[in-house]
Amino acid sequence: MSRIDLLITVIVAIGIFICFFLFVPPVSQINHLKEELLQQQAEHEKLETKIAELEQQIDKIKRHDPEEIERIARDRHGYSLEGEEIYPLPASNSATP
Repeated sequence: MSRIDLLITVIVAIGIFICFFLFVPPVSQINHLKEELLQQQAEHEKLETKIAELEQQIDKIKRHDPEEIERIARDRHGYSLEGEEIYPLPASNSATP
């Protein structure tokens, strides 16, 4: 093998090596993105469930459902029925719907 053939082989090998690391994303980055995608999908499912619950509440309120209106009055505004006593609890970190 002549020096020119050896030089061309080395240059081609270096070129392939450079292209491999420049244009092929590292496996760790792909794994990280897959994990992030799974987390985003799980969050999306939770939000879809929450949206469905809120839409049901809106529908009940629009239909003037007395049980839903009573639940809201009790939960958010501290209303009670005659003879009931309300015991306030310390506020938690999570927001009430």
